[in-house]
Amino acid sequence: MSVERKLDRVGHRSPRARPDTHLRHAHSSGKEVNILALGHRGVGKTALTVRYLTKRFISD
Repeated sequence: MSVERKLDRVGHRSPRARPDTHLRHAHSSGKEVNILALGHRGVGKTALTVRYLTKRFISD
């Protein structure tokens, strides 16, 4: 699954993220990790997810 598609799943491109949204990301070790980001609007949930997936920060 592409990074863009993963970002869609966590709400980066959708107008509103759902609290039950989760993300699966495979490490190079072959392990699968599930991430659940909870929190109020505007606290950085998507920024942390983008950082995790791309090793980059979202710029304003």
